Amino acid sequence: MKSLFSSLMVILFSVSFVGCMTNEAWNRNPVVETTQQYKLIKEDPLISFGQLIHANNTNKQFVVIGKENVYVLTEGNEKITEFIHSKFPNSSLALVTSSDQKIRLNFHKLAQDADEVYFTTDLKLQLKVLHPTAQTVSDLAAHARAMQAQLREKPSEVELLLSVPIKGKMYKPSDNIKFDGNTAFNGNYMIEIGYFESKRRTRLGNLIGNIVITPFALVADAIIMPIAAVAVVGDSITGKGGLQSNAE
Repeated sequence: MKSLFSSLMVILFSVSFVGCMTNEAWNRNPVVETTQQYKLIKEDPLISFGQLIHANNTNKQFVVIGKENVYVLTEGNEKITEFIHSKFPNSSLALVTSSDQKIRLNFHKLAQDADEVYFTTDLKLQLKVLHPTAQTVSDLAAHARAMQAQLREKPSEVELLLSVPIKGKMYKPSDNIKFDGNTAFNGNYMIEIGYFESKRRTRLGNLIGNIVITPFALVADAIIMPIAAVAVVGDSITGKGGLQSNAE
């Protein structure tokens, strides 16, 4: 009875895996690939970077002033404030961008007639200290750990790098938006306005390869695995398999 039960379990196990080799072949070599591509709408030269001036002077919000638009940060302000207020001798601030000094903003829903448009990006900040002393390097390392920033040591200089996920709103320039522009970042930057869209493409090489291998995988699914199951059942019934030996 025990051998019969074990044989039935083997058959059920084998049946459940019928088609698995075919599926594995197609899953291992996907035919359709989805990628994210950035669609650029326009560019806006960055003019200034500073903090909004509120009447109660309690909210610390940063604002990026472009030639055509104003970009007000609603998330990520605390991290930025802590980073740019780091006090180290012989230090300077910079934005880490692509080689062409561009800051890419991702607008999730870009409406031409909208008064407010939301954007997100990862703002990368750099604090560079020239000719640091051993104590300064030690202080920078402790500061990097506290802020979960990256520390890079180079000959005669040390860099502190921080990536801050930000979210914000884009406005048209207005006299109601007042700010102080005392935050100095070295370099001339360009703001990219756009969004990411999904692109699907067929991988022809994988499609052809899967078509070629499918008949062999089907043979394995339809013949080899059932035969293996029957062989195991036969061994169990005739007493040649391990189940009968264990029973003895």
